[in-house]
Amino acid sequence: MYLIFKKVCVYAAVAMGLALSGNPGPATAGDRDNKTDSPDRTVLSPVADLTYKNRTIAEDVTWKGNVLVEGGLILAPQATLTLEPGTTVFFRQSPGGDKPVFLIHGRIQALGGADKPVVFTSLYTEPTQGDWQGIVIMSSDKKNVLENCRITGAETGIEALFSRITLKNVGFAACGTGARIQDCMAVIVGGGATNCNIGLELTETEADVRDVNYSGNGQAVVAFQSSLYLGGSTFYSNSLEAVKVEGGRIRIIGNSFSVNGSGVTLIQGEGTLSGNRILKNKDYGVTLSKARVKVTANDISHNSKVGLRVEDGKGVAWGNTFVGNGDYDLYNAGADDFKAMGNWWGEGTPTTGKRIFDKKSNTSIGRVLYLPVLQAKPQSDL
Repeated sequence: MYLIFKKVCVYAAVAMGLALSGNPGPATAGDRDNKTDSPDRTVLSPVADLTYKNRTIAEDVTWKGNVLVEGGLILAPQATLTLEPGTTVFFRQSPGGDKPVFLIHGRIQALGGADKPVVFTSLYTEPTQGDWQGIVIMSSDKKNVLENCRITGAETGIEALFSRITLKNVGFAACGTGARIQDCMAVIVGGGATNCNIGLELTETEADVRDVNYSGNGQAVVAFQSSLYLGGSTFYSNSLEAVKVEGGRIRIIGNSFSVNGSGVTLIQGEGTLSGNRILKNKDYGVTLSKARVKVTANDISHNSKVGLRVEDGKGVAWGNTFVGNGDYDLYNAGADDFKAMGNWWGEGTPTTGKRIFDKKSNTSIGRVLYLPVLQAKPQSDL
């Protein structure tokens, strides 16, 4: 898995300016002073091998070296764009302040190497959110693949709509949203996001997400009415929520959620939350609300407020470890009884004190049915 850095590495220690012509071609010396510098930010001046300004690409093309995009660039439905390892694509605002955007109706194959990633970024040495609009893949059912890529400084790094997309070891940094995917078939393996408001947003999408790393974002992953498999991934120090899912079907298996604002929030929908480590989050470890979810074989421990918070009896929990959560290990906020039989609560049973909040503490809510309890801590493969 690739580490995702907050500051983009500069892959061409570069010389002089860029041409901004209507046709692709090398930069000319007369264009080198045409820059949209910010007075308090350093602007790169790389030599461009290709430049595009408000263009449509209608035929297959291969990019390598340094490519400059200003204004709107369109890849037509019949065209395939291939990016070679080590290619850097710079996006630059027009003199009028319009943010550049790349709209793809055709097929993109951005195939970076392990030591030569493909980079999409702005012209600033330290890109920040919103320097450019982003890459939009719209109504493309072709095999769109981005592999070993870095995307920085966009409003939305990749927005995929009604398309098929595969991301392998793609890292997003300093974007408003790393990837927003709607009505798509998506496979995401490796990579992740840092320093984004939202790392990954899914809507009405079928997504298989594995071995990703989301750290230092606001919300890491949010999903609405989607089918989501999430496995083998790490969520660390995201200030709001590591994962929030509303509706759809989920299988969240074998991940690590630690030191986030909250760990996993599941609202409505159904599925499985299994084999995860959900530790030391600042609010709740897990929240279930109208979610028909099986919570099993997780370590839900040392979260600052509550380990598992439930609002009804639609879900169940068994085979988990609940230890050392700050206020309560399990908090029932609803009128239904909640079944949490066959879990391990540390030494002894949680019959008194702050371990469980239910009808014993407030007669207007339901019980937590926790007996029988496990006598030993379940083994974990994580």
